[in-house]
Amino acid sequence: KPTPKPPPLINRGYHSRVATVRAVLDAFLDATFEFDAAGDDGVMPRGDDGDHQTPIKKSRQIVSLGAGFDTNYFRLNETMMTKDTKQSQVQLKYVELDFPSLIETKAKVINATGVLKEIVGTEGLKRILSASSYSAPRREPDSCFFSNDENGEGKSHYFLAGCDLRDVRSLTAALEKTNLDPKAPTLFLSECCLAYLSPQDAGGVLQWASRWGRINESKDQSIDTTNDKSHNRNNRNNEYLRTYFAYDPVVLGPARSDKFGEQMLLNLTARGCPLLRCEGEGAVFGLDGLTKQFEQSGWRRVGSIDMLAATDRLGEDDEPEMRRVMRLEPLDEVEEYRLIQKHYAIVWGVCRDGDEGGDADTLEKVISRRTRQAL
Repeated sequence: KPTPKPPPLINRGYHSRVATVRAVLDAFLDATFEFDAAGDDGVMPRGDDGDHQTPIKKSRQIVSLGAGFDTNYFRLNETMMTKDTKQSQVQLKYVELDFPSLIETKAKVINATGVLKEIVGTEGLKRILSASSYSAPRREPDSCFFSNDENGEGKSHYFLAGCDLRDVRSLTAALEKTNLDPKAPTLFLSECCLAYLSPQDAGGVLQWASRWGRINESKDQSIDTTNDKSHNRNNRNNEYLRTYFAYDPVVLGPARSDKFGEQMLLNLTARGCPLLRCEGEGAVFGLDGLTKQFEQSGWRRVGSIDMLAATDRLGEDDEPEMRRVMRLEPLDEVEEYRLIQKHYAIVWGVCRDGDEGGDADTLEKVISRRTRQAL
């Protein structure tokens, strides 16, 4: 049977969500950071004339938490394969994390679908085997898969890894099976994910992402290197640059203060998927609550906006696109749609170990500008 078409109210919401996430991912790949100009030793390479030269490839990493059956990687791969685009200069590593059972199913779907299998390599996704804890020579199957190397460099670019977001140790273990570099510019992405975790578990994920791979190294306080540019460049290997971008349903306040949010909680609970972040001790409400949770988890330059404001800007900044959407998905109950959009939000933060200026400023401006203006 054909899948029933969702009502315009739902499709409009999906459109604004997809447009937002795509804009942010594209901006992250398009941006240029100081990190891109530094070689492996932290020193910018020079040409024959002594001028700094920009490397051909920019290293970027995206970690999608609770990825489900999302297809962002395949869209980005197609864009990067197109010549004469900014993203064609990007060397991307993409990791998707979710429950092991879902990862197993998704890997099977990809390997059984010709066009998708071709993108991840002629042999499809391969399973990563891990050593048994009680028998080192024995190898046990794990819900972790990697793409074939198509460039002959011995490096995979796409990973699926099974884990439980409620246990940050499983998150660490999952990324240890990949070839991600904690020092490379990294974007953590979650869509409709954190809201379904308890306040403590959601905060744990955010804190884990801000600290992932960081090593506290002792510094010689007796030497003043503040104005030593060469020293700063050579220490770039000790710095980290990452951002977290989340899209989630949000309740604006406790019971009785937000009637629509209260009903949304009841409906989702009846379906077996309660918004746990809005319940119990430390419950998170509204944009202020989301911002505070990010800041308490180690993120800086935190920003947030509800999807109503984001959608309104779509009409202001891209009128042809809005007219196209309105023609395809006409709405009778506009007020209901606006009320729903008010109860979805996006929030982001930036984290950098080392100098708080430079790349951190650039990354914050890239995310906030594309979030507020691309829509």
